[in-house]
Amino acid sequence: MPLDLDVLQTIQAHFGHPARPSHMTQQPVHSGPPDFYRQHLSPADSLISPELLAVFCNDLMNHPDPDPELGRYLLPYCLAGWDQAIRHQDEAYAAISDGLWNGLLPEGTIRPWLTGDEWAALRQFTGNTILQSMTTMPTLRPARSSNPYFPPYDWIRHFNAHCCSFTDLEPLWDTWWSHPSIGLAYCAIQWASRIILHDSDNRIFNPTAGTLDQGAALLWDTVGLGSGWLPQNALFLKQTLTPKYFAEQFTMMAARIRPVAPNETAVLDLLDQTLQTDQTRIALRLAQLPRLLEDPVLSYSGWDDAPLEPMA
Repeated sequence: MPLDLDVLQTIQAHFGHPARPSHMTQQPVHSGPPDFYRQHLSPADSLISPELLAVFCNDLMNHPDPDPELGRYLLPYCLAGWDQAIRHQDEAYAAISDGLWNGLLPEGTIRPWLTGDEWAALRQFTGNTILQSMTTMPTLRPARSSNPYFPPYDWIRHFNAHCCSFTDLEPLWDTWWSHPSIGLAYCAIQWASRIILHDSDNRIFNPTAGTLDQGAALLWDTVGLGSGWLPQNALFLKQTLTPKYFAEQFTMMAARIRPVAPNETAVLDLLDQTLQTDQTRIALRLAQLPRLLEDPVLSYSGWDDAPLEPMA
């Protein structure tokens, strides 16, 4: 489907309607002649193809010196395409995510192109898009997706990628956990279940015996990034996610779901019972999670459920 012009034009307005560059000499990293972008960028905005945007997003990861003027012009299209991919599962734009998020990292190529106000608008846009995609979560246990580009729990990876790039976790968290829609409540219980239960017991991500369901992202997975959460976000989570807070929020979210989805009573009861009876292990995981999110090397080891040895 074509890009949502309302979304595209809103982003372009935030960036001052960047003009189509008159000189385009950037050569794609992996293929294409020196005038690739000039050949493929039509003066008609509606004719910018998903394939060209995918090439540009690959350049965001790999090009040693991307052209800022070209970048400012194409960035609104990339953001609108990414929005369309994660909110509408438009496969044509699925190849954008990895390169775009790499470009948005603190050490990435995009930040120097933008003013402070433009960066703030971009941060708000990506955060809102992720929350909107979470709001449309249809059930606590969505059906296994037949499309590998859009696993049902992919919101976890995008949420983490946002926290690797922007320092606005607190307002996002407040929107998610304080006044949730039913879709946000489903996402909250999905997220909490990875802390409360062992993988083998988790009937949200593991509905039958065997391997985890497709797209069952670990809580620290990102969309192809080698970076962790920014320290400010990890600190906020560390200060917020106490055992008492976690138990209270779980209870609130479960109460939001029970009358809407009575078929999930057994799953919610198992989570609630485990939360009450396995408090030591869950407290250990809550303490470990901010460090696992912040340190991509540490996250390879995953949970350490062994209790700490008392010091001699």
